[in-house]
Amino acid sequence: MKIYMPTFSINNFYHKIESLETYYDKSSCHNFLYANDGIYSIYDKYVEKIIPIDKEPITYHLNNTDLIVDDSYFKKEKIYSYIPNEHTLVKKTYFHYCNHTNKMLELVVEGTYKNLTIDTTLNSRQVNDKYYNFVADDIYFVSNENIDNTLLKKELNMFISLLY
Repeated sequence: MKIYMPTFSINNFYHKIESLETYYDKSSCHNFLYANDGIYSIYDKYVEKIIPIDKEPITYHLNNTDLIVDDSYFKKEKIYSYIPNEHTLVKKTYFHYCNHTNKMLELVVEGTYKNLTIDTTLNSRQVNDKYYNFVADDIYFVSNENIDNTLLKKELNMFISLLY
């Protein structure tokens, strides 16, 4: 399930990077093709069409924060011969944060890098900064636990206190 914070502005993420960095776990990248007939996910040796399976989201109140809990998911269909000619390629990057002792909840920041051309005026700090030119477009939690799980609520509270 994904858990969203509808009152959290994605722009505030950049002001919270230092407090989140101790919880940084990994980053991952994925390529998507957006076409008129759907969304496709590109892997090393194959392509999958992604079909959204929507579920009705619920509003959940945790202490002073309203959250949206969404159990929607994507069904994947392997594509063997057809990739639409007209499409837009989007390279998504995901930053994952978690409590390293208990990984029942993960904070995910999703976005893309702007200006991927090589800039010779960059200093070494900018080159080594994983957030340099990163534009976040979504932030959410991911968990397989029940939203009423006490330990999950504690972790949610911990991350929410860092973000707000």
